[in-house]
Amino acid sequence: MGFRYHRGTIFGIINQSEFDVLLSDAVMKDRYPQRIGSLLSQLMSRRGYAQVFASDALQAALESEVGPALASSVRAGKVRAGVLQIFAGDSVTLQELTFRKRAILKRLQQDLPDNKINDVRFRVQKL
Repeated sequence: MGFRYHRGTIFGIINQSEFDVLLSDAVMKDRYPQRIGSLLSQLMSRRGYAQVFASDALQAALESEVGPALASSVRAGKVRAGVLQIFAGDSVTLQELTFRKRAILKRLQQDLPDNKINDVRFRVQKL
C-alpha cells in the first residue's frame, strides 16, 4: 500500500494485522477509499481510547465542582444507564458529596451533555 511500517506498526499505533482488518472492513463495506479519520475513529473504539478520554473529562469536571480540598479523595467511575458512579476515599468525603449531590449533578450535566448523566451514586472505595 503506501504506508511505511515502523517496527511492525503503522505510525507506532497498530500492528500490521490490525491495520489489515481495518482496511479489509473499509474495502468490503464501501469499495471506495475511506478517510483516515474514519479509520482512526474505528481504531479508537476498538481499543477503548474514547472511554479513557471520556473518563478524564468526567474526572476534570468532578474535580472542578468539588474543589481542591476534596479533589484528591474523589474519583469518577463509569456511566451506566445514565448513572455515574463516584468513589470517595472515606465516609466523611462521601457525606460531603451527598450534601452537594444536586450541584454536582447539575454541573456535570452542563459540562458534559453528551454523557447523558441523569443521576450520581456515591460509594466508599480505597483510592
